Amino acid sequence: MLLRTLVALQSTTPGFETRNVLAVNVPVVSFGRTQEQIRNFYRELQRRLVSVPGVERVAVGGAVPWRDAGNFGSGWAFSVEGADS
Repeated sequence: MLLRTLVALQSTTPGFETRNVLAVNVPVVSFGRTQEQIRNFYRELQRRLVSVPGVERVAVGGAVPWRDAGNFGSGWAFSVEGADS
């Protein structure tokens, strides 16, 4: 079932233009910080980024499928049909 779902997701349109998405890694050193402090860091980051002119939305996640395809294991690359490689 998991493999079928992954295959189905590969052929599904994400519903937005990925060329207009900026995905960056923001490493947070968690040593000596509480979970609440880490959550507050990301909330503040989102608050500041959404106030930048031209930014419509900001989200926090653990992986970006079209960027981090290798993390899904060999043979399970994510790609957008018609997008430049």
